[in-house]
Amino acid sequence: MMRKNKFLAFIFSFTVLGLFAQERTSYSGDIKNDSILGLKKITLTPALRAVANADFSDLRIYNTDKQQAPYFIQAYAYQTAEATFISVDKKITNTKAETEVTISNPDKKIFHAFTFQLSNANVNKSCKIEGSDNNEKWYVISEKIYLNLSENTTEGFNYYNINFPSIDYKHIRLVINDSLSAPIHIKDIGHFKYKKLSNEFKYQSLDYKYSIRQKEKETLIHITADRAYEINKLSLSIDNPKLFSREATFYILDTLGKKPRKQVIDNIYISSKTTNTFKDLNIKQKDFWIAIDNKDNQPLSIVGIDFYQKEKYIVADLKPNTSYSIVAGDKKLNKPSYDLVNFSDDIAYNLPLLKIENENTITQEKTSVQKEKSFYEEAWFMWICIGVVAVIILFFTLSLLKKTEGL
Repeated sequence: MMRKNKFLAFIFSFTVLGLFAQERTSYSGDIKNDSILGLKKITLTPALRAVANADFSDLRIYNTDKQQAPYFIQAYAYQTAEATFISVDKKITNTKAETEVTISNPDKKIFHAFTFQLSNANVNKSCKIEGSDNNEKWYVISEKIYLNLSENTTEGFNYYNINFPSIDYKHIRLVINDSLSAPIHIKDIGHFKYKKLSNEFKYQSLDYKYSIRQKEKETLIHITADRAYEINKLSLSIDNPKLFSREATFYILDTLGKKPRKQVIDNIYISSKTTNTFKDLNIKQKDFWIAIDNKDNQPLSIVGIDFYQKEKYIVADLKPNTSYSIVAGDKKLNKPSYDLVNFSDDIAYNLPLLKIENENTITQEKTSVQKEKSFYEEAWFMWICIGVVAVIILFFTLSLLKKTEGL
């Protein structure tokens, strides 16, 4: 009968504790934006990726008005890419108040951006883009576009991108406001076609700690961190013995049962013939082990272990001189669907690189949200209700127990 009492007490405790044991982790950070118009590339930090879903379905970028900025994920940076500038059929006219650029598109090709080859200038101008199929009736595509032409290159000219919604008009007109300053010198207009030649993964270092313990015929390395970062590369530095060849196993301890159980997550082969740098890992744990099988050999003298993850980037459409925040952690969100991802192959790889700053990660209970409303929404009322429910559960548990004893 004592076992029945313990079992019922366990069920009772588990039921009550389950009401407030749920937690969630949220992430927020600020994007250090610049004054350049066009697409930007932001390096995803290890802290953000530790909180976000693997597919980044919960990641959002907001401006100060809580409007979303479209983005797509770029998994690597191209180190070399062949770029060919393709000029378009255009006509450029100047008046005292504006510069008008008319682009002919008889085949109705889809455009979402133009690249201008401009003489170096340090000036800000506004412009608008219009489209027409008959060169008579024009429709606004985008207006109040601000050109910040502050870049200065040693070649005497630079390339400047203007992005706008995808269009296929036969005629496209760009009108630049010159009422406040002299016209800018437009040398050519077109777009770049990029050919990917090679790519190279870049890595970020991760802050993991480790301790080494020797057992009979086995070396155990316990690895821990404050969060479960994504580990893609690991390097072992071994100075003794000079010749060795060992098998090693990555595993975690499953503590849900009565007795901790090993769960293997990966295997590697350590040898003095290699650099012992492993680049194809996919481990996302904050507490795991590496067991090295020494057999009858002396233990390896490990003098260092370094952990890395492949850099990933967000390519986003950010307005210049505008503040943006990046958030993750809301697991209820579905993966966003942005038009921008359809043009990922047409976008330059050498985009301005931005960083995330003021990172903040918070872990809190889901039931900790409080509102100043009616009394039945106050914390003290919730605790009274929980107490009443606990008493009712206990009453029915004792009643059931008495009926069981009477059988």
